[in-house]
Amino acid sequence: DEDFMQSLPLPPNTVIYAGTSGPRASWLPFGNEANDGILALDEVASEDGEHVEVAASHTFIMNSRAVLDDIVRRLATPPTTAPR
Repeated sequence: DEDFMQSLPLPPNTVIYAGTSGPRASWLPFGNEANDGILALDEVASEDGEHVEVAASHTFIMNSRAVLDDIVRRLATPPTTAPR
């Protein structure tokens, strides 16, 4: 339910990793739109949280070296603003 999903608050400093390595072809469900094989890129982008595009399919986003490197970098960098 779209209304329910939009009503869920995101915690401060949330980062959403969005995969872009899903198959693309005019005859596939997502057509030529960027996707991770399960979700289209525009389904994961949120106004309340930052999103990072990753060249990975849905199941393997958590194993992506780019995601790991980004998390390590974020943990090593002090926040520029105080949490809400």
